[in-house]
Amino acid sequence: MKVSQQIEWNERLWCANAWGRYGDENSGFYRYLCQFYDLVYYRYNKFTSFDSVCRNAVNEIKQLKSKGDFKFAFDYMLVDECQDFPESFFDLCELVVKKQVYMAGDIFQSIFEEHKISDYTADYFLTKCYRTDPKTLMFAHAMGLGLFEHNKLRWLKQVDWEACGYTYADQGNFIELSREPVVRFQDIDNQYKSVEITPFEIEQVGKSVCGIIKKIQEDNEDVTVNDICVILLDDEEYIYSWADLIESWISVEFKWEANKAYISKHTIRDTLLISNRNNVKGLEYPFVICVTKGFVANVQYRNSLYTMLTRSFLKSYLLISNKKLKNIEVLSQNYDAINKTHKLILKKPSEDELAKIETSFNPHCSSLW
Repeated sequence: MKVSQQIEWNERLWCANAWGRYGDENSGFYRYLCQFYDLVYYRYNKFTSFDSVCRNAVNEIKQLKSKGDFKFAFDYMLVDECQDFPESFFDLCELVVKKQVYMAGDIFQSIFEEHKISDYTADYFLTKCYRTDPKTLMFAHAMGLGLFEHNKLRWLKQVDWEACGYTYADQGNFIELSREPVVRFQDIDNQYKSVEITPFEIEQVGKSVCGIIKKIQEDNEDVTVNDICVILLDDEEYIYSWADLIESWISVEFKWEANKAYISKHTIRDTLLISNRNNVKGLEYPFVICVTKGFVANVQYRNSLYTMLTRSFLKSYLLISNKKLKNIEVLSQNYDAINKTHKLILKKPSEDELAKIETSFNPHCSSLW
């Protein structure tokens, strides 16, 4: 193979986040545009949203464009995780890109922003998931939508399920949802449990996580600290005390160091990554340990529950407070049914239930069950 050109980073090709930092013009899309078009750069703070800085930039660049002799910042742009961005960001992309903007994202997550998948148009739907076991994905989707609960949080139409990669079968009062099998690892049995649900005592969270790690080590002799991560799902201050306890326990039990991703903001080799739900985007591990006190019905939590369970490509462990034992029993039964049949079999809601589903899911709901 002959390489005739090397990549000219930060001259012809950029790989950056969306915002960027003041001291480095190449650190983010917005930061680069401020340099390119001589705009005022606004730093991130709790009073300044990404939506607001994008809208400001759009207005300023439109004024520049109206004066003539306009220069585009880029020829092409590829946006990953497009479901995370506001409309103003896409307006900005369209304004400064000369030829084509490509967007890729998880349309399922759009549900959690009160949209329906069928409202979105796409040139391609990538319906296979090659990272996560299909059974884990089915379980995570059901958890995110509250499909195992008496009062479901969301109910999708056939076209929406099919857009998410499901085969939809109407069985009268029930529907059956299945996914095309994906052969990921030749040596894994078809009935392998890719999700395990376990109770824990809140006061013993460090000991409980270590117990899961020991089980992983017993079942997988070649596993290392780099193959495991711990994600604390709850959005409360107590999770940082949990992280401290887990750090202390793994130091004693395994002589491991912890990397608290909400502080470091990146992975560190040969350390156990411990994170809140905001700092694991784009990461994947063979084994993921998700820890929660109990389920809540708000938008952000359900989105996180779905996305964090699907960070694993071998197995996800869901640790739930033993004060929620009824939840654990129900969830275990439902996962076992998925594992046995390779299907989600769901009873259709009545018309009255559908009407309630459309109006009841708000960001401020408290605990379920």
